[in-house]
Amino acid sequence: RQVISAATIGGGYLLGGIIPLLPYFFVSEVGTGLFYSIIVMTITLFIFGYFKAVMSMGNNCTTNKKIVEGVEMILVGGAAAGAAWFFVKVLG
Repeated sequence: RQVISAATIGGGYLLGGIIPLLPYFFVSEVGTGLFYSIIVMTITLFIFGYFKAVMSMGNNCTTNKKIVEGVEMILVGGAAAGAAWFFVKVLG
């Protein structure tokens, strides 16, 4: 059970770290990569929040609630990214 848990958590961190980096491999300028990375992560966070609602709430979840959960995930992820950026600026 511990190995499966570790692999699941590690895989989640790996995917969560690679997805925002993917756009940088396909563009020549960092600013353009950042723009596309923000778009990709916004979509990814929405999908994650939407399906989290589907999986955790089951048949009792309305489409409106799923959309709200997706938007909430965007807000939480955006706040986390903003906090990380802020502290890198402060400490860097």
